[in-house]
Amino acid sequence: MNSRHLLGRTQNTSGSLFTPDFGKSPHVLVGRDEPLKELRDGLDNGPDDPRFTTIIMGHRGSGKTVLLNEIENDAAAAG
Repeated sequence: MNSRHLLGRTQNTSGSLFTPDFGKSPHVLVGRDEPLKELRDGLDNGPDDPRFTTIIMGHRGSGKTVLLNEIENDAAAAG
């Protein structure tokens, strides 16, 4: 069951670990400059670069999906 916070966000009251805003990108990415640079450089250089294929690991909520969404947007913009 979900209810509304005063700020308009949905609050999960069902006891589930899923939160409705999971995976949404924040307005500002903080502390992601270096990983984004490495991923962008790997993609720019192509399959011969060891960073072209990258495994992104981290705890739930650590920003893996946000990083991937940012790189996906870059790749789409580049065609």
